[in-house]
Amino acid sequence: MQIAIYGAGLYGRLFKAALEINKDKAVKPDFFIDQFSMAESIEGLPVKRIEAVENKSETCVYISVALNEEKNEMGESFGTKIRQQLVSSGFKEVYDFSDALLQIPDVLSHFPEQRLLWMHDDVSRMVNEAEIKKLEGVLSDETSRDLLKRIVAFRKSFDAKDYIRPDGQEEYFPEDVPVLDALDSLRFVDAGAYIGDTVASASTVFRQTGKPIDYIASFEPDLENIERLSDEIERQKELSPEAKYFVYTSGVWSENSILTFSNEGNSSSSITTESTQSDISIAVNSLDSVLFGAAPNYIKMDIEGAEENAILGAKKMIQTYRPALAICIYHKPEDLWELPLLVHSIEPSYDMSIRVHGHMGLSTVLYCLPKTIK
Repeated sequence: MQIAIYGAGLYGRLFKAALEINKDKAVKPDFFIDQFSMAESIEGLPVKRIEAVENKSETCVYISVALNEEKNEMGESFGTKIRQQLVSSGFKEVYDFSDALLQIPDVLSHFPEQRLLWMHDDVSRMVNEAEIKKLEGVLSDETSRDLLKRIVAFRKSFDAKDYIRPDGQEEYFPEDVPVLDALDSLRFVDAGAYIGDTVASASTVFRQTGKPIDYIASFEPDLENIERLSDEIERQKELSPEAKYFVYTSGVWSENSILTFSNEGNSSSSITTESTQSDISIAVNSLDSVLFGAAPNYIKMDIEGAEENAILGAKKMIQTYRPALAICIYHKPEDLWELPLLVHSIEPSYDMSIRVHGHMGLSTVLYCLPKTIK
């Protein structure tokens, strides 16, 4: 049986390392499968396209790409698009990311040393017991309190038995958090709009409610992303001609200023203090200075670690209008407790929930709803 790892990126290399030093049965994988890599080999392993693999039915594939699984109309999971593609191409033994972790549990021990986003090899950076206890006290539902306990357990162990699978819900619009229930119309702020994926989902979800979309204001400073964001907005204008769509080519911050920005052309572009050749200078604005008079009723923030400053820059708006909030709390280890407690200090009347929408704790989102929403 051949062993292949789908995905030749960082996660794929971590899978390779775990297989080769597996304490129960060390195995040397035979090759990577990657549809986009231009490398012929990585770390001594060939890199192949799906169509170039011989004896597909005799090849076991571990998928290192952390995509969420799709569900049918009955809510039953049938795996990721990658798994479906591999199976339809003739592979018989294929493990999606979550199942691959169970098959190769040692791989998780390699993640903390990479210091990816919230992950850190110093547990004290990831778990502050006193602050987490405070956070538990402000969460409003049992699902959130249970999730918090599980998040802490996984951060301490990085053990497959504590792994939290994505909940399969629509990010920023989960069914069990009634974000949209009390909104008669949508006045949405998309901080970190990327290429318009949230603009599309917000427009679609709200159209389904039968309520009007007053406006969607998008903030995205990455030059490459802006072009694709603009294309998406043009599509949404055709579907919702009565709605207003605005694009601000600036970042979101605690004040109006000029900062250094890593212009990566992907979802990880961020404000940075360590300048490189590809970095650019961008304008940043506080939401209070730009949109206070527009009275937004739903604000989403996914801005690669700048969320704390963005919250401070929306303090007046939060206290005055109490908009619903969806804030990513996974970019830095301390975001898990610092961001919810910051919002609570600004406006203690919110009901707060957390949900995990992505693999490896990514797309962990804090939802803050004014208590009029039940």
